[in-house]
Amino acid sequence: MAGSGPTEQDQSSDSRALRRRWAEMIKRVYEVDPLVCPRCHGEMRIIAFIVDEAVIDKILSHLAAKGDHRLRGPPGWADLEAAS
Repeated sequence: MAGSGPTEQDQSSDSRALRRRWAEMIKRVYEVDPLVCPRCHGEMRIIAFIVDEAVIDKILSHLAAKGDHRLRGPPGWADLEAAS
């Protein structure tokens, strides 16, 4: 049925725009571009947002068990944790 709602292409364009706005907000707040690789400075892209707390905990626990020392919150996070 024509005109019954947004097309897949429209939704894809909207999703890209939302991801770009998210990245711009992070860049303003933390003064770092989340879409630039810290190692090679190449452009990165967002492939997923994980919002399920149980899944996030499982991923972080797995990385900690592997000894991944890059695990940390955003800049200033430790200061906020200490103040509470």
